[in-house]
Amino acid sequence: MHSKELADFTGVTIRALRHYHALGILPEPARSDNGYRSYSVEDALTVLRIKRLSALGFSLTKIKEMLSSERGSLELNAEALEDLESSLTHEMERLERQRDMVRALLESEADPDVPMTYGAHFANLRKHGAGERLLKLEKAEALLLEEGLTFSPEQSEMAKAVFGVMSDSGAYDGYIALNEDFLALPAEAPAAQRIEMAERFRAWVVTLIAAAGSAGIWDDGAEDEPLEPALIRLVGAYNAEILNDAQIDVSKRLLALLAAENQGSAGMIDLLKSTLDPDAAS
Repeated sequence: MHSKELADFTGVTIRALRHYHALGILPEPARSDNGYRSYSVEDALTVLRIKRLSALGFSLTKIKEMLSSERGSLELNAEALEDLESSLTHEMERLERQRDMVRALLESEADPDVPMTYGAHFANLRKHGAGERLLKLEKAEALLLEEGLTFSPEQSEMAKAVFGVMSDSGAYDGYIALNEDFLALPAEAPAAQRIEMAERFRAWVVTLIAAAGSAGIWDDGAEDEPLEPALIRLVGAYNAEILNDAQIDVSKRLLALLAAENQGSAGMIDLLKSTLDPDAAS
C-alpha cells in the first residue's frame, strides 16, 4: 500500500509517517517502479503499535526502545509500564496544581500573568480603582520579586496575610491614593511637597506594620532575609527607568525616615536603596 493508504487505514497523517521514518521507528519501505513508497502489512502493524503506545503515553523515543529488532515482536514489560505510571502520576499532580491556580485566579479575578502570591492584592487594587500606570508598576515588581525570590509556603502565606490585613483594615484606598499622588509627582516638585509625600508614605508603612503586628503576622523584632543583589539591581534599574528625580528623592527621604525609626523589613529597605542607586548591589 502507498503512504496515503497506510495513513488512512491506521488513522495517522502522512506527516506522522515521515516523522516515524526520520526517528527510525518505522523503517523506510521499498519503493515501487513509479517511485512511491510501498508499505507492507507488517509496516501497518508497526504503525498501529506506535499509535497504541503513544495513546498510552509513551514517548516516541521510548517506543523506539520497546519495539524489538524483529519487527513482529513487542515487549510491554512491567518496568516500562511502571515507569509510565509514575510519569503519568506526576503529570496528573502537575495538572491538578495548574488547575488549582487557574481556579484561584478566577476566584480572585486577578490577571493571569500575576504571580499567585499577589493575586488577591491585584484584585483589590482593581476593585479600589488603581490606575493602569500603578497596576503596571506593581505587576512589574511582583514578577521580578516572584522570579528573584524562592517563596516558601510559609512566606507566601505571610505575604497573602499582609495583603489581607490591608484589605480588612481598609488600607487599600489610602495605598492607592498615596501611590497615584507619588506617580503624578512632577520632577520639579518643591522640597516641601517631597517631604510631605515621604511622611505620608512613612505613616502608611508604620500603620500597616502595627495592623499586621496586631494580627500576629508581623514580628517587628524579627530578622528578615535581605534580597539577592541581582534582584535588587533589576528592581532598581526598573525604578530608575520610570521614576523622575523628585520621586527618587521621596524614596531617599522615606528610607531615612524608616531607618531612623527602625521600621520596615530588610527586603523593603533593600528595594528602597536600589531605587536610589541601581548599581549599589554589585
